[in-house]
Amino acid sequence: MKIIKNAVLIMLMVVMVAAVSCCGFSKIKKIEGNWTLSLINGATLDVYAAATGYSADSLDRNMTISGEGMVISGMETDDSIYGIRAASEGYEILKNNEVVGIVAYSEEDDSLTLTTFISDSDSYVFKRGTFDNNQS
Repeated sequence: MKIIKNAVLIMLMVVMVAAVSCCGFSKIKKIEGNWTLSLINGATLDVYAAATGYSADSLDRNMTISGEGMVISGMETDDSIYGIRAASEGYEILKNNEVVGIVAYSEEDDSLTLTTFISDSDSYVFKRGTFDNNQS
């Protein structure tokens, strides 16, 4: 009888772990795809560029999210590949297993807001799709 109870307990734990894993996976699947940077700290790229001295072209960033992680174009180094995992409030961005930022998804306007802990908590808003922000 004790063996049966232990077997049932182990099976329940496996089912719970699988359920939690699937929930996180399906949550990330919701935001998979290509995203384009549209705002930095609430300002359009043109306004942010003018205020900071950057060229608007240099701020063009596309982000791709997949089951393998997150890659931001224009930062093609090994450091541009980040892990991503579902959290209770959105998603956590990981580098070397440390949380370096958070992402919140807005269903209302189909956008992602990325807040980093690396650069004074800057906030970046990405819109779904890949496009050139500087086209007329």
